[in-house]
Amino acid sequence: MKRRERQKRDAPVGPEVHPVKVPDLVAWLEKLKEERPEDLDRIEETLDILADYEAERDTDSLDAEVEQVNPRLLVCAKCRQKVLPGDVCCRGCGRRLVWNLRGGMR
Repeated sequence: MKRRERQKRDAPVGPEVHPVKVPDLVAWLEKLKEERPEDLDRIEETLDILADYEAERDTDSLDAEVEQVNPRLLVCAKCRQKVLPGDVCCRGCGRRLVWNLRGGMR
């Protein structure tokens, strides 16, 4: 048996993690406000953080366009970090790069 297979077989099993969508989490927290009034401050703070996250997510695209500053310099439009031809993601902000350089320089 290969070492990786043994490691996989003998690895401790942790709790299963299931991703939760933000609307489901908000609904659960709203219900929790009635059940746990002593934790109302923390629940409200969490709801505010989720609302800010959703607002930022709606207004800010997950993609960043590549801008051509001069014939030899390409930068990410969001963080202005230098990118190399063929990069898929920006090294500065981590956004997926959209390569649309037909319009020329800005």
